[in-house]
Amino acid sequence: MISLDYLSCLDGLIWLRTQENVARKMGLAQSSVSRNARRCCRVFGVSLVKAGAEYHLSGDLTLINMQRDVHQYHEWNTTKALRIDGQCDVHPCLCRDDNADWLYGNFDYDSPDHSLRLLRQGIVDVWISQETQIPPEHDSALASVALLPHRRPEHLLVRRRYLDHPRFLQLRETLSSVLDRALRGAGTGCSRRLDTAAGEPYDQS
Repeated sequence: MISLDYLSCLDGLIWLRTQENVARKMGLAQSSVSRNARRCCRVFGVSLVKAGAEYHLSGDLTLINMQRDVHQYHEWNTTKALRIDGQCDVHPCLCRDDNADWLYGNFDYDSPDHSLRLLRQGIVDVWISQETQIPPEHDSALASVALLPHRRPEHLLVRRRYLDHPRFLQLRETLSSVLDRALRGAGTGCSRRLDTAAGEPYDQS
């Protein structure tokens, strides 16, 4: 078993895209991020490859995915902050990094395939996505839950094994409340502005 810190640095690069982002989120020097990621690759016999803006691993991923499952189970069942991210077009109130139980990502993704891969591999714990980007109901690995059914298109995506976990249920309740308050005009408190207006109704037609 490899240290969680090493695997977190490698998966952090795949998730957050740059050493600078990983170092800031994890409170490490960029040189430590690079060194830990390289060591993790050597242990599992894989290579970190960058295609465009995204990193991915090349090689046999069987062992590293097993290790990810072990680490993720540990993280869900301790007080360690879990990883949350989302598509670039979700409501801005959901992007606010003010929950100590969760480590927030970039919220600038526009590729559903890449985001679902991060979720399936346990690199990210929860994903916020639009209804048009959620996996099908028969997906055996992933589940989706609407935050405000019939009012907004945002869904929380999670691996099915954690769908009923208390930490996920608490997150769902919290974000549903945050989104509801934003729609009622209480303000988003967010630093970024997206195209979706806070009071814009959700058209299901």
